[in-house]
Amino acid sequence: MLKIILLACFLCLACLPVQAQSTDTTKVQIIDAKNVHQYFGKYVQEYTDKSNLLTLEDVKKKPFSPSQKNGKYKVYDHEINHWFKWVISSDLSYDTEKILFLGNISTAEITIAYKNGNTITKQTGANIPASQRDMRLIGGGFKIFLPKGEKITLWIKVRHLYYPRLVIFKFEDVLPIVLSISKSNFQGALIHGGLWMIFLYNLILLLINRDRIYLYYLGYLFVSNSLILFTSIAHYFYVGEYLAYEAHIFFGLLGNIAIWYMAFIRDFLETRQIMPHLDKWALLYLRFRVGWIILILALFTIDVISYAVCSWIVSTTVVFDIILGAGVAIQQGKQENRDVNKYLSWGSYCLFIGGGLATLLPLANIKTNIQILGWSFNYFEIGLYAQIIIFSIGLSVRSKKMEKERRLAQERLITELEKNEKLIKEQNSILEEKVQERTHKLQQTNEELNITLELIETERQKSDKLLLNILPVETAYELKEKGFATPKHYNLITVLFTDFKGFTHIVEKMSPHEVIENLNTCFYALDVICDKYGLEKIKTIGDSYMCAGGLPIANTTNPIDVVKAGLEMQVFMMRWKAEKEAIGKPAWELRLGIHSGEAVAGVVGKNKFAYDIWGDTVNLASRMESSGEVGKVNISGATYELVKDAFVCTYRGAVIAKNKGEVEMYFVEKIL
Repeated sequence: MLKIILLACFLCLACLPVQAQSTDTTKVQIIDAKNVHQYFGKYVQEYTDKSNLLTLEDVKKKPFSPSQKNGKYKVYDHEINHWFKWVISSDLSYDTEKILFLGNISTAEITIAYKNGNTITKQTGANIPASQRDMRLIGGGFKIFLPKGEKITLWIKVRHLYYPRLVIFKFEDVLPIVLSISKSNFQGALIHGGLWMIFLYNLILLLINRDRIYLYYLGYLFVSNSLILFTSIAHYFYVGEYLAYEAHIFFGLLGNIAIWYMAFIRDFLETRQIMPHLDKWALLYLRFRVGWIILILALFTIDVISYAVCSWIVSTTVVFDIILGAGVAIQQGKQENRDVNKYLSWGSYCLFIGGGLATLLPLANIKTNIQILGWSFNYFEIGLYAQIIIFSIGLSVRSKKMEKERRLAQERLITELEKNEKLIKEQNSILEEKVQERTHKLQQTNEELNITLELIETERQKSDKLLLNILPVETAYELKEKGFATPKHYNLITVLFTDFKGFTHIVEKMSPHEVIENLNTCFYALDVICDKYGLEKIKTIGDSYMCAGGLPIANTTNPIDVVKAGLEMQVFMMRWKAEKEAIGKPAWELRLGIHSGEAVAGVVGKNKFAYDIWGDTVNLASRMESSGEVGKVNISGATYELVKDAFVCTYRGAVIAKNKGEVEMYFVEKIL
């Protein structure tokens, strides 16, 4: 029913008579060779300059022909200079001033020739900067000074840009036009002020509700209001001067209206929940639309397509978008419990009817503006205003409905929770007794199990700690899992041997306790140094200490690591010796030898597992120690080749080693 009412209202508005123009008390007359006519439009003379090169002096020599036959307006081609000429006079007994309207033109230039020979040239038009126009009016106009009883000749050059347009010739008094402009400005400010108030209201709702649909609606409102502002009242402000040269801004706003409109409808209809398959296509179409508008505007900006083509493409795309969105809204409005969707269809009807009247009426020479209570409105603006208001009401109804649904859902949830809580209490009461009985039994059993587990865990930790203290971590884990450890061959390891010089002679002067205490101090320090450089301690035999790098995890840095450890061991021993001698205690000195090569490592034996290494590399490392000197780090030639770029070394020559013959040896002095 509401749809029929809306349609009837728009049809009635279309049939309303347009407010008659005010009677002109000053008659403006056309003077030709034979007659004096009050209607001058059909007697205007015209000449078309297709070359666009002729000046006024050139045109005066050309033949002119009648312009608007039978008083009907005529459409003139664009991108061509059209010249018009006629003679006018006033029948008043005093000088007066009139305004000549030419219609919605792009550029126009008028030259007024008076009887005394004076001429005045002015210009106007939508594509002329407002500061350079004779009058800042919609469509363009000129002020014409009419001396009493004098004939004047008007020469007008009109040029349309982008697409063909009408040229009309109409005179108006100055005062009614000024009042009309002031009234139109006030009307525009009042209406657009209301629209921006709606925008601010919905902005507040967005901040309060955090609902994405308000964001889409705000985008639609902003673009719509901006477009109406620029096309309706911007002509009276200097912003129109900028827009006159930036037509792509207008097309950008027009193209974005439908994008925000489709996004708003998509969220309003909740297509993601109700129609997920359709929503995927809608989202894909929205993305396509954004890219399409950007492409069209880019082509227009670089002059690949003309203004008329761009206007037709953008307008057709927007109409298709609105029809598509409204069709979905109307279809969804028919569904059960979806009455709120009817607001979308009602709003769409308003825009369709208003836009249709604004498009079709000019084809029948019917004006698209109507007077309502003394205000002038365009059918398209009426439709858009009505749509915005209906959409705002629909959003409000939707919010209230959603709030009601949330409240009912909360009430149902509370009721269900109360029932569940009562049932749970009853069940808990029954279960609690059984649980208490079982808990008491389990507590007793758990206490016994905990005691047993604690004992087992304590023993396991002791066993693991002891095993890890004897064997490398990897070997210990393998031994625990498999019961045996597989020997492993290493292509490159570095073995370090140490021995205390004069140990037997010095310990004869010490008590057993002092011997053990000093050995523990020295070997503990050596253990710390090994850990620092990632070395594996192999064993100690008496006063000898053996460690190696590059195992159980193979690496290529072990020669440098072991040599650094050897230097640090000698530094410690010299500092320890100095401390002992300072208090009058005997101390021993350290010999240290290093060799690099291949070896085999593993665990042997059945009882008292021990991790050890075998191979000629071990024997040669022992010879490096025995052939070394106190306080020095003696390395073999093989090790030297691996570390010579990292340390300063002194070549000792070929030194005879026990059972090995001559072996090249080096003393490591310091790190480079």
